[in-house]
Formats: sequence, structure tokens, C-alpha cells
Amino acid sequence: MITVSQWRTSVALVVLVLPWLLLAGYIGAQLLQQPQLLFSWLNYPGLSTMVSQSILIAVAIMLIAWLVILSVQPSTAGGCRLLQLIALPHLALAIGLLWLLAPYGWLWRLLPESWQLQFFDRQQLVSFVVILALKEIPFLWLMSQRALAQMPWQRWLLSGQSLGYSRQRSWWLLVMPELLRRMRLPLMIVVVYSLSVVDVALLAAPQTPAPLAVQVLQWQLDAEPTSQLFASYGAITLLLLAALAGLLILALEKLTIWQLLPRLKGTTVRLPVATLISLIGLLAALAIVAQSAALGWFYPQLLPSSWSLARWQQELPQLLQLFAHSAGLAMLVASISLIWVVVLLEWQRRGRISALMMWLLLPLLVPQLTLLLAWQQVFALLTSGAGGWHYGMALVAAQIPFSAAYVALILAPAERRFEQRYVTTLQSYGYGFWRSWWLAKRPLIKQPLLLAWVFAGLVSMAQYLPIVLMGGGRWPTLTSELVANSSGANNQLIAIYAVSQWLLALCFVVLLAWPQRITEGEQR
Repeated sequence: MITVSQWRTSVALVVLVLPWLLLAGYIGAQLLQQPQLLFSWLNYPGLSTMVSQSILIAVAIMLIAWLVILSVQPSTAGGCRLLQLIALPHLALAIGLLWLLAPYGWLWRLLPESWQLQFFDRQQLVSFVVILALKEIPFLWLMSQRALAQMPWQRWLLSGQSLGYSRQRSWWLLVMPELLRRMRLPLMIVVVYSLSVVDVALLAAPQTPAPLAVQVLQWQLDAEPTSQLFASYGAITLLLLAALAGLLILALEKLTIWQLLPRLKGTTVRLPVATLISLIGLLAALAIVAQSAALGWFYPQLLPSSWSLARWQQELPQLLQLFAHSAGLAMLVASISLIWVVVLLEWQRRGRISALMMWLLLPLLVPQLTLLLAWQQVFALLTSGAGGWHYGMALVAAQIPFSAAYVALILAPAERRFEQRYVTTLQSYGYGFWRSWWLAKRPLIKQPLLLAWVFAGLVSMAQYLPIVLMGGGRWPTLTSELVANSSGANNQLIAIYAVSQWLLALCFVVLLAWPQRITEGEQR
């Protein structure tokens, strides 16, 4: 006889494993379907350039991120500024940076003519790499500070100094190897994202030919069966590239620990990450705000000839509707993701789900495009001829695994540190488990819970591919409309949608700080 507890555990395991079974079935089916077309795909014009561009982007982001991790020092300063920059959606940041740094852009006009190098412009590989790096560095910095907070690094430094090593030498030999191991997963997440990102690539990366992920999406949106099969081959290639990137990260980690760190004696690698990145993010935000209300901003004027909010008023009804759609979707996905991860972590504590974190974090280690194409095939078979609400359910279901992965990444350390005896004590007085959890555990991990919810909302709000592939374009959001408008020539309209997307993200950050302010007010 199956008990209720066993039934719940079985359901949880099925939900965790099912997406990966669907992915495996999708890969096998596509490889077996018309294998002769694989040779036609391999001979597709520009395919080698697409693949090499994707590899170059991933390697460049990996090396930049590795340098950032090596420059990490324990610090509490700059965390709030970096969190605000993380809240700036990557597409809005890309638009701001292009207007800020591209030829004839805002800062470009301040440079002397001899310094005006046209290395940063739309549809250039360098621009794309710089934008991705500036967006992912704050995430890596925040993860590194959280990793250091879980390490007794001060005691390790004292131990090293007691053996006669300098403080900096002890840092390289004792602290940095463990930090690199703990940053392995965030680094893999960043590299896999750079391989499969589409929305920023449509704006900033070369398009003749485009990176492989962009071309895969274009193949998939083509109604021709051969093109969709080409998209499947491309998605599988992205998966293989992600696996190779993971192996390369492991090799780079071992090489750094065994060869580089022992040779760093008194060397100090310091990069003003928080200050520099925050300044660039602030200028990018100011650039899109100014552009959204500018009229007649011609080169070489530093400021527009006039300001007007007429276009804001014209777009306001549409913006409010999209704002409501985006906020509602983000809050729904974030709430479901948080509840789902909390339940799974509690079941894992009871020893009922093994290798939970591996299953939860897999969506961040597999190219999003590959996963979504597999899920789209299954969804199309199950909902043939269904109404529009099925697309809404599919959109929510497709976003939850990615948001839940970030929830698990943030919440798991707090879960491991928590003393479960507080919950057990309340249970001994007759309270149920979840009632005890709410009264004893929730207040003590309130801040990690809220931070995880905010991150999940930000991830949901910025996702573009699920809206296109799973939502079928029937549930537009600020992100999807911003991508649609970014190909046009109306800079003011593009800036208006970028500012709107940023304002929605700031609302989530304000929600993160609000309970802390209430608590401080009560203490006074």
C-alpha cells in the first residue's frame, strides 16, 4: 500500500526527472529522423562561422569571468549597487551601453577625435562580449561574496600566517583554491548562458552570419520542416558545446590551482569591480532615460535640442498593459518556484530526495534553447488545436525550471546552515510541520527567501525565448515587445520600452529592501 508521503515523493521525482527524459527523447528522435539531412546541415553556408563565433564568445566570457574571480576580495561594500545593476535587465543594459559607447553615442562625443576608435558598435562581436561581461560580472561578484561568507577564510589566513606565509600568500594557497571550486557552478552558468542567449545577440551580435543560437531560433520559426530539423541539429550542437565548456572550466580550474596560484606570492589582483560596473550601469540607465524623452538629439550635441513626454503619453496604455502582464507573470512564476523549492528542500532534509540540487540546477547548465525546443515538441503534440490559455500555462511551466534553479542556488546555503531543532521544538508542542516551519523557520531565513523570490521574478521578467517558443506570441511582455522594437530605427520608442522594463525590475528590488526598513522602524 503506497502511503501519501510516498506518493508525494514519487510525484516530486517525476516532475524533476520528466523534463530531462523529454530532452533525451527529443535528441534521439531528431538524430534518427532523416539522418541524411545531417550532411546537408553540416554543409549549410556559414555554419562553421556560426559555431566558431559561439565558441569564441564562450571562451572570452570564461576568461573575463575567471579574472574577476581571481580579483575577488572579502568586501561588504558595493553589494547594494551591484544588486541594482543586476536588476537592470540585460536587454535594457545592452541598449543603454550601445547608446553610451557606440560611435556617435553619448560618451563617444566627449572623446577627442584622436581617441574615437570604432570598436564598439551594433552587430559587432566585441560589443556583444563586452555587454555580456558587464551584465554577468555583478552576478559572479555577488556569488563569490556569498561563497566567501560560507568559508572560514579568516581562520585559514591565520593558520597560513602561523606557518610563516604572508597574508597574501596564504590567500592564494588556502582560500582561493576553495573559492574557485565553489565558483565552478556560477561560472558554468554564465558560460552556458553566453552560448545560448538570443535577445541580446539579436541586438548586438553580428547577424551575417549570426551566432549559432540566433540561427537556431530562426530555423525553428521557419515553417519549413527541413529548417526545423536544422534547428534540432543546432540545438544539439549547443548542448555539446555546453558540455565542452564545462570540461574546459574544470581544466582551467585545475591548471590555476596547480600551476598559477603557487607562483603568486605577494601579487595582488584587484579590480574596482563594484565601483566601475556600478558607474557604467548608472550611465547606461541614464542614457536610456534621456533617450526616452529626447527630441532632435543629433551629433555632435551632448544634449538634445528639446525634451518631450508626448511619445510616453502615446505609448502609456500599451505600456501599462504590458507592465501588468510582465509583473503578473513574474510574480506568479517566482511564487510557484519559491514554494516548489522550499518543499523540495524540506523533503531532501528528510532524506527522501537524493541529488536534489543536481536536478534543480540542471536547467542553468543546459542551453535554454535546447530545452525549450524539446518541450515545445511535446507541447505541440499534447495541445494540438487547443485554446490560447494552454499557451499561458505552457509559458508559466517553461519559466518555472529556470527561476526555480536560481531560487535553489540562493536558498540552499541558508537551508544548510539552519538549525532544524527550532522546528522540531514547535512540533513537540503539537504543531504541524508546516505550521512550525512558518512560525519558527520562516522568520529566521526571511531575507534569503525574499532574495530568492526577487531573483526568480527578475529571471522570469527578462526571459524572451519561452515567450516566443512556448507562449506562441500570445502573451506579450515588455521583454518580447522590446526585442520586437529594437530592430527598428526609432531610438526613442526603443528607450521607452527599455526604461519600462528597468522600472519593473526596480520594483522587485524595492520589495527586497522594504521588509528590512519596516524591521528597522519597529526596532527604533
